[in-house]
Amino acid sequence: MNIKKGDKVRFLNDVGGGIVVSIGKNTAEVLGSDGFEIPVLLKELIKIDSSPQAFYSGKQKEATEVISEKETIAKSEKEPEINFIENEEEVFENPFDELNIYYALVPVNQTKPADSDIEAFFINDSNYFLMYNYMQLTDNKHYSVRRGVLEPNTKIVLELVQRKEVGALQQLDFQIITYKSKAFELHAPIHKKLKVNVKNLYKASLFKENDFFDEKAIIYTIHEQNLMEKAVEQLSEADIKKQLLQKNTNYKRPRQKKKVKVEEKIIDLHLHELIEDERNMSPKEKLDVQISHFHNEMKAAKEEKLKRIVFIHGVGNGTLKIEIRRLLDRKYKHLQYQDASFREYGYGATMVILRR
Repeated sequence: MNIKKGDKVRFLNDVGGGIVVSIGKNTAEVLGSDGFEIPVLLKELIKIDSSPQAFYSGKQKEATEVISEKETIAKSEKEPEINFIENEEEVFENPFDELNIYYALVPVNQTKPADSDIEAFFINDSNYFLMYNYMQLTDNKHYSVRRGVLEPNTKIVLELVQRKEVGALQQLDFQIITYKSKAFELHAPIHKKLKVNVKNLYKASLFKENDFFDEKAIIYTIHEQNLMEKAVEQLSEADIKKQLLQKNTNYKRPRQKKKVKVEEKIIDLHLHELIEDERNMSPKEKLDVQISHFHNEMKAAKEEKLKRIVFIHGVGNGTLKIEIRRLLDRKYKHLQYQDASFREYGYGATMVILRR
């Protein structure tokens, strides 16, 4: 892309952008909103077109694709790599091979759920892999979209929704394709429009105990399949009488606590997420708080046997990012890390891969 003096640009690998004030051989000086000029490699700049290419939501200002309701979702620049992974022993496997998929809203603060920020979960209670698009209607014709692949009998955090932004959950769309890594029954693609009554999110009594979380939550059904009920419906009246004569008891499928694991965790290290008041703190004290939280979350992630943990550190002056990566190279050098996808997590994030 040809970038010229005066163009509005965004940083490719970090949050922020500005106006190009001068151009060198391989770099450009970008004037940011804070009045400072920042030297940036030309290959790390994205020119902003006159039509909006992305919108920002939440404190992370996460960039996501914007598409028309009637348009086909374009392919990503790089197709996601799909790993065919067998279920691990500790994961509950659905013995009926039913295809059950749910969406859950879980308050971060369980003592005051009606005032709390909310985590949105995608739950795969089946033995299938789910290739999904999770979309939110941003106006009367445009969507924001997140996409990915969810492994069998697992759940994942789709996003952290601030209490003041729960209105964005009113109109959701899910597009899902199911498959297995070996021979399987083919299911038709699933398209579910889900309408969340935002008023219910302000009623603490509507957050209930459930099979998927230790915390109270509101669970929405995207797709549900009860093969036992279907088999009973196909029995003839004679078959039913015969079964009742053989055993005069009613079978009821026992409810089982689903041992569903979380694969990934997202941690926001912005200071206002960690403490209530930072006004009287020195820069070193602020950084110490953030680094201490980083170590605690790394320890917790190991105990929870997570596969990945994403730290949102933002751009700022780059101090926090540099310090986190220095610690990863020194104290956690057995682990791999990389820039997190800006489409999924926003700019200024580092993904640590804890295990494959």
